[in-house]
Amino acid sequence: MLLQYAATSFQLGEALASAETAIERLPGSRSADTPVPDHVREAVASLLAKTATHIEIGDFQFVEPAFRRLREILASDCTVGRAKEQIQAFRHQVMGELRSKLYFYLDRDQAVRYLDEQPFGAEVAKSFPSMAPELSEAAKCFALERYTATVGHLMRSLETPLMLFAQRFSVTAGARPWGAIINDIEDAMASIPKKGGAKPTDWGANKQFYTEAAGQFFNFKEAWRNYVAHGRATYERGAALDISNATQAFSQHLAKQLAE
Repeated sequence: MLLQYAATSFQLGEALASAETAIERLPGSRSADTPVPDHVREAVASLLAKTATHIEIGDFQFVEPAFRRLREILASDCTVGRAKEQIQAFRHQVMGELRSKLYFYLDRDQAVRYLDEQPFGAEVAKSFPSMAPELSEAAKCFALERYTATVGHLMRSLETPLMLFAQRFSVTAGARPWGAIINDIEDAMASIPKKGGAKPTDWGANKQFYTEAAGQFFNFKEAWRNYVAHGRATYERGAALDISNATQAFSQHLAKQLAE
């Protein structure tokens, strides 16, 4: 999918309009046979050079041959009539191709979210770089108002810290269901005071952190992951935003003690 700012299409039209104006202002421009002076052709050529960038950005593949032809004509001796004719033909070619394209409009807030490379902040990005693809997709889906997909990507993003959390208790995660992983983590924590089970080296100082994290993973699984993963729920903007905020807060909390 091509990412393009609205200004690109506007600047393309503005450059063409300026080129036409430069021709129209020539003395004797009413006569089609009036030659276009060198300094005007150079000025128009400069405008068209800027247009070339907009054509490349806009992926106007069928316009390029017509654009090359226009530049060739204006680079040689030509008349006002021929210059006008070629500029207008090129404009029609651009409009024809624009009609075959579909553009999505994003307001300022949506655009900021769509382009955000660290939607959950620098600390989460540093601690859990493997979350980045899912968080980026979640942000893009939210900006494009695909809210159920947003929740799906958010839940997938939490698999990274869940795997790291499981490793702290020597629990095998892999592709196992969340429920099985969380149950094994809780069993491992329960066995620590009774049987001296496997425990993190910082268990004494951070027992509350680990206990709360296990409970939160269970809550995320029960409240959202199970439903979105198995197609049993859809989400609107408000719910998706609440879930995004909850996932962000939880990820930031986990990043204080866990890291890849």
